Amino acid sequence: MELVAELGAVLLGDRLEIGSEIKSHAAYLGHWIELLKESPKVLFQVLSEARQPADLICPEPALHLPADAISA
Repeated sequence: MELVAELGAVLLGDRLEIGSEIKSHAAYLGHWIELLKESPKVLFQVLSEARQPADLICPEPALHLPADAISA
């Protein structure tokens, strides 16, 4: 749960463009590196879980393709 919260904080800081102490986040996430090395699938699961509340607070902007790219 802590890892989900930490990654959620990173996502929100980026989306809201409020900046964050990326070095602090990196240092904290370094604690989880061994677990992620043992089971890389955990990272995808945790990112998915972190995105859910981040999307509720600040959804990612939709990607808009130029009209000519859609008809191509």
